[in-house]
Amino acid sequence: MTDILIFEDEPAALQRLTRMIKEIRPQYNISATADNIEDALELLSGGNFDLILSDIELSDGTCFDVFEKQQPIKPIVYITAYNDYAIKAFNYNGIHYLMKPINYEDLTKAFVKFEHNQLKLSDINSLKSFSEENKEYQKRFISKIRNRYKVVDVDNAMLFYTTTGLVYAKTFENQNYVLDDTLEKIMSKLNPSVFFRINRQMIVNIDAVEDMYAYSSNRLKLKLKTPHDEDVIVSKDKTSEFKTWIASH
Repeated sequence: MTDILIFEDEPAALQRLTRMIKEIRPQYNISATADNIEDALELLSGGNFDLILSDIELSDGTCFDVFEKQQPIKPIVYITAYNDYAIKAFNYNGIHYLMKPINYEDLTKAFVKFEHNQLKLSDINSLKSFSEENKEYQKRFISKIRNRYKVVDVDNAMLFYTTTGLVYAKTFENQNYVLDDTLEKIMSKLNPSVFFRINRQMIVNIDAVEDMYAYSSNRLKLKLKTPHDEDVIVSKDKTSEFKTWIASH
């Protein structure tokens, strides 16, 4: 089933759009609707949807005020009475642009385009999955401690982080080891099903996450199974993707 979010501030327009969707695509589910920026941001942070239908003008601003605060990762069909925003719309995951009043033919074309894109995405994901299954990921890292070397098993690394210009691997036993690599290079060697870069300073192991809490500015604060000295925060631009990742692995 395809789950849809609708951002629309005109009750009559929302009612008509809902009716059209049920007639054109009865298999689609309208998960939730919002008519203002705050509610739209809250729905976006949930991440449980496949497509957004969004009027550009909302009751207290535009949908771009929403998407500038939280970049959407799912496709968007824009709805407007004006064509002034067409270029900007496609900078925010826009796949189609509908002019009011919407007609059945144009809405159907938008859904067909979405479905076509989803099929292509499915093929890409299948190839990606095949590639990931057959890729050899790093199993161990080497840490130099004065005149000796310590082998750090990747499975035992709950966090990779950088502080004071150095990069560390933190184990589940609360041991910290300096690594001679950047976080970018480390992430490229790790299994993305197990590790996620939550911000510029940290990569977290999925098995290390004990709990998650809402944090300021639409971010998440993570509680790890082994405490860390600093707050472990999922950055605002990673929150939606992180929720999807942790729920699917």
